Amino acid sequence: MKWLLLSLILSSPVHALSIKGRVSSTQGCGDGKVMVWLSKIAEEFQQKELLMHTLVPLNGTYEFYVIPGQYRVEVSTEKGCEEHKNVFIVHKEARVDFVLKAKK
Repeated sequence: MKWLLLSLILSSPVHALSIKGRVSSTQGCGDGKVMVWLSKIAEEFQQKELLMHTLVPLNGTYEFYVIPGQYRVEVSTEKGCEEHKNVFIVHKEARVDFVLKAKK
Protein backbone atom coordinates (compact mmCIF):
# COMPACT_ATOMS: atom_id res chain seq x y z
CA MET A 1 0.00 0.00 0.00
CA LYS A 2 2.85 2.40 0.83
CA TRP A 3 4.43 1.73 -2.56
CA LEU A 4 1.18 2.42 -4.37
CA LEU A 5 0.74 5.73 -2.59
CA LEU A 6 4.35 6.72 -3.21
CA SER A 7 4.12 5.87 -6.91
CA LEU A 8 0.92 7.91 -7.27
CA ILE A 9 2.55 10.92 -5.64
CA LEU A 10 5.69 10.67 -7.75
CA SER A 11 3.78 10.16 -10.99
CA SER A 12 1.46 13.14 -10.47
CA PRO A 13 2.36 16.00 -12.79
CA VAL A 14 3.62 19.13 -11.10
CA HIS A 15 2.75 22.29 -12.98
CA ALA A 16 4.76 25.41 -12.34
CA LEU A 17 2.55 28.46 -12.52
CA SER A 18 4.04 31.66 -13.84
CA ILE A 19 3.29 35.25 -14.69
CA LYS A 20 5.27 36.35 -17.70
CA GLY A 21 5.20 39.01 -20.35
CA ARG A 22 6.94 41.61 -22.47
CA VAL A 23 7.49 45.30 -21.67
CA SER A 24 7.63 47.71 -24.62
CA SER A 25 6.95 51.42 -24.98
CA THR A 26 6.05 54.24 -27.26
CA GLN A 27 8.35 57.23 -27.69
CA GLY A 28 9.08 59.29 -24.63
CA CYS A 29 9.69 56.48 -22.14
CA GLY A 30 13.40 56.19 -22.80
CA ASP A 31 15.34 53.29 -24.17
CA GLY A 32 16.93 51.92 -21.03
CA LYS A 33 15.87 49.51 -18.36
CA VAL A 34 12.41 48.78 -16.95
CA MET A 35 11.81 47.75 -13.34
CA VAL A 36 9.15 45.04 -12.96
CA TRP A 37 7.67 44.38 -9.49
CA LEU A 38 5.49 41.48 -8.38
CA SER A 39 3.30 41.93 -5.33
CA LYS A 40 0.86 39.54 -3.65
CA ILE A 41 -2.49 41.14 -2.92
CA ALA A 42 -3.91 40.23 0.48
CA GLU A 43 -7.66 40.12 -0.07
CA GLU A 44 -8.65 40.45 3.57
CA PHE A 45 -6.74 43.72 4.00
CA GLN A 46 -6.67 45.00 0.40
CA GLN A 47 -2.93 45.48 0.84
CA LYS A 48 -0.06 44.31 -1.27
CA GLU A 49 3.17 42.65 -0.25
CA LEU A 50 6.23 42.98 -2.48
CA LEU A 51 7.50 39.51 -3.36
CA MET A 52 10.18 40.11 -5.98
CA HIS A 53 11.39 42.43 -8.69
CA THR A 54 13.60 42.31 -11.74
CA LEU A 55 15.24 44.74 -14.14
CA VAL A 56 14.69 44.06 -17.85
CA PRO A 57 15.65 45.94 -21.01
CA LEU A 58 12.91 47.84 -22.80
CA ASN A 59 11.25 45.42 -25.24
CA GLY A 60 12.47 42.62 -22.99
CA THR A 61 10.62 39.84 -21.21
CA TYR A 62 10.15 38.81 -17.60
CA GLU A 63 8.84 35.74 -15.78
CA PHE A 64 7.91 35.11 -12.14
CA TYR A 65 7.04 31.66 -10.76
CA VAL A 66 4.10 31.80 -8.37
CA ILE A 67 1.56 29.77 -6.44
CA PRO A 68 -2.20 30.30 -7.00
CA GLY A 69 -3.42 33.69 -5.78
CA GLN A 70 -4.02 37.33 -6.64
CA TYR A 71 -1.04 39.43 -7.75
CA ARG A 72 -0.17 42.88 -9.04
CA VAL A 73 2.53 43.40 -11.67
CA GLU A 74 3.93 46.94 -11.84
CA VAL A 75 6.41 48.35 -14.33
CA SER A 76 8.22 51.69 -14.49
CA THR A 77 11.07 53.45 -16.27
CA GLU A 78 13.50 56.15 -15.14
CA LYS A 79 11.58 58.60 -17.36
CA GLY A 80 8.46 58.17 -15.19
CA CYS A 81 6.43 55.89 -17.47
CA GLU A 82 4.54 53.41 -15.32
CA GLU A 83 1.63 51.01 -15.39
CA HIS A 84 0.21 48.14 -13.33
CA LYS A 85 -2.16 45.20 -13.84
CA ASN A 86 -3.81 42.82 -11.40
CA VAL A 87 -3.68 39.09 -12.15
CA PHE A 88 -5.55 36.17 -10.57
CA ILE A 89 -3.74 32.85 -10.97
CA VAL A 90 -5.65 29.61 -10.42
CA HIS A 91 -4.27 26.70 -12.44
CA LYS A 92 -2.45 28.04 -15.50
CA GLU A 93 0.13 30.65 -16.37
CA ALA A 94 -0.80 34.25 -17.12
CA ARG A 95 0.57 36.47 -19.86
CA VAL A 96 0.78 40.14 -18.86
CA ASP A 97 2.23 42.43 -21.53
CA PHE A 98 2.77 46.16 -21.11
CA VAL A 99 3.09 48.99 -23.63
CA LEU A 100 4.27 52.02 -21.67
CA LYS A 101 3.27 55.50 -22.79
CA ALA A 102 4.80 58.85 -21.88
CA LYS A 103 2.77 60.96 -19.48
CA LYS A 104 1.18 64.02 -21.01
